[in-house]
Amino acid sequence: MQASWYAAPDRLKSLLSGIWTIETDAATDLSATVLPDGTPYIVFQKDGTRLKSSDNDGQFWSSVCLSGPRSTQFAVELGASSQIFIVQLSSTGGVPLLGLPMSEVTDQCINLDSVVDSNFDLNRISDALMGEKDDLKCVDMLQRWVGARAAHQRNEQACEIIQEVRQKNGDCRVSKMAAKSQLSRRHLSRLVNREVGLSAKLFARIMRFDRAVQLARVRPKLRLIEIASAAGYADQAHMTREFTALGGIRPSDIQSERGAMIW
Repeated sequence: MQASWYAAPDRLKSLLSGIWTIETDAATDLSATVLPDGTPYIVFQKDGTRLKSSDNDGQFWSSVCLSGPRSTQFAVELGASSQIFIVQLSSTGGVPLLGLPMSEVTDQCINLDSVVDSNFDLNRISDALMGEKDDLKCVDMLQRWVGARAAHQRNEQACEIIQEVRQKNGDCRVSKMAAKSQLSRRHLSRLVNREVGLSAKLFARIMRFDRAVQLARVRPKLRLIEIASAAGYADQAHMTREFTALGGIRPSDIQSERGAMIW
């Protein structure tokens, strides 16, 4: 497997986290566990690619799919000799780009063509990707395509709250955020749910979980108790319970050989 990550340029960071290119060799299928991270994805598949997931009734994904925000992990299988481009939107990029509440696509894999109009120009961008062998040119095309599609309004108050949760890696209380924003907890959670497809509390949990995952990945020599403390968990046992609930894995799995197949 070959995988490359291209972070979003500054001008697109409110919409886009970045773009992954993943390619399998001619002899090996790929199986991986995908962890929740509070973002939606748009997945483009090149001709002959065979991608399916545990939440899609065993069916292969269509050539251009929307993978909505996830509340828990799911498994994917990518066939040999396959190539995909994963457009990872920002946590608040789904609504302005797609024009629909993210709460409508949570924990779903759906054909993107079924939820967007002709202005999305899916056939043109798909054909351009299929005919281009240079990954850098494909990434550039996708970045320009994302930038040109953002035509819908998002709730700025909700986005400020979401940004604060991200900056604090989920280490914040919904009640305090609601009081600060002069909103009821229910109304705040409803606003956040529309933008990210998750309740405010669950989004904060996933941000803390993602922080712990990234720490374990980039600093593999850290002890688990140190990761738990740095990520804002009360103790290692609390972190372990959250890894099981949200990721279906143990914290130590990220630091093991299995970690390469946990995304």
